[in-house]
Amino acid sequence: MGARPVRPRPWARAPAVRMWKGYPHSLALYYNLCLIEWEARGYRNILLKPSPLAGSLPTADLALPPWFGDDVLHASHRSNLLRKLPEHYSQFSWTEQPDLPYGWHHEEHGGLCKDLCWGVLHKNRC
Repeated sequence: MGARPVRPRPWARAPAVRMWKGYPHSLALYYNLCLIEWEARGYRNILLKPSPLAGSLPTADLALPPWFGDDVLHASHRSNLLRKLPEHYSQFSWTEQPDLPYGWHHEEHGGLCKDLCWGVLHKNRC
């Protein structure tokens, strides 16, 4: 009996996955910080383990993705949080309206792409 072929993961080309490409240590740190925040909000984490990859580099040597701190990208995500759950996210008094398309960073496409071109991005063009 031969080995089964490995099928690609359906999310492997998703914009949120692609924008972390090349920054595994930063992603691991972000993941660990999400676990810490989850517990700080009073929830119990009984399933997920912290990533050891996050601690394998000194924080000072950690390379951050180029979109980290990008105001346009973060504004697009705040807008979509407001759209999805206004009763919760309006408490933060963000200035965005809840109607912006998602913005995703794609290094291979030279920067920010809008959610409107998801179908195009999925075909490896932007």
